[in-house]
Amino acid sequence: MGAIKHGKEIGAIIVIVTLLYIYSAVAAAWAAMADDLRLALTMVFFVWILNWARKNLGSPRLAILYALVLAYIVFFKHPEAVWLVLGIIILAVVGPKFFAGLDTSGPKKDPLLDALKDAKPMITIPVTPPPGYYPYPYYGYMPGTQQNNKK
Repeated sequence: MGAIKHGKEIGAIIVIVTLLYIYSAVAAAWAAMADDLRLALTMVFFVWILNWARKNLGSPRLAILYALVLAYIVFFKHPEAVWLVLGIIILAVVGPKFFAGLDTSGPKKDPLLDALKDAKPMITIPVTPPPGYYPYPYYGYMPGTQQNNKK
């Protein structure tokens, strides 16, 4: 009986240890992937900024220095900015095609809305009369009326 008594606790401990092991393995894989992703994004960002700086600054040495400093600040001083830069890169690549496909003329006319525009709503609210009140057509039998008082 003692072994059965502790069996549930041992099973729960085994499940918890297994889940923690799986979580740690997934977390380690994600951390390794995040580091690789950060390095790849750093290189893409560096090349992108280098091309921009080369065109706008004129000097290739100044462009390299500018791109190095900017990549260092964005990716190593503020690592949370990686996702912002990834979003900007995706928006720069996919954005023009996406926004060109949007219809900017506004909403189209809906014939159903035109048909419903002239319709008048019909709302019926059920009202329960108070006790002792006789609604139409029984006005003559209302308490306190002259017909009841003629006795």
